[in-house]
Amino acid sequence: ASPGHLFTESRSLEEVRSKRLRQVYDIWHAKRPRPDTLPLAETFDILDYRAGMGWINLLAVQYDPLDFMFRVHCVSGVSYIGKDLTGQSVDAYPEPQYRGYVRAVYEATVERRAPQIVIEDMFLTDRRVMRWEGMTLPLQDESGKVSLLIVAFEILS
Repeated sequence: ASPGHLFTESRSLEEVRSKRLRQVYDIWHAKRPRPDTLPLAETFDILDYRAGMGWINLLAVQYDPLDFMFRVHCVSGVSYIGKDLTGQSVDAYPEPQYRGYVRAVYEATVERRAPQIVIEDMFLTDRRVMRWEGMTLPLQDESGKVSLLIVAFEILS
């Protein structure tokens, strides 16, 4: 897959190799009040997700129009793109194709009210392959609307 394609299908949790991401998922899953609901955004505490520290972005979901605002842009994300997006929309991503890709993943998370898992091998200009894994985990407000996204990722190679 490449950043230029539209996101269509989430990968399965069983495919995730990152121990860190599996731990973040397990914490998120354990916080669901019932199997048919999402964790409540108001109960989010970053300290519960210590396993992902430095690799977790937190995005507020806005509606009409649908947008995603970085409440926290993690250190690893800032380092990777060379820009801190805290307080900005996902539309501030500097690379247009990647911006569209990320937005599609976030939109799928809100639409499906379910985690979305991404596993990619990206070919770098110096002929190396960078493998990364990520997941977008939705949280809901009291009314049941998805209001917050936990976006955890790890660059594996």
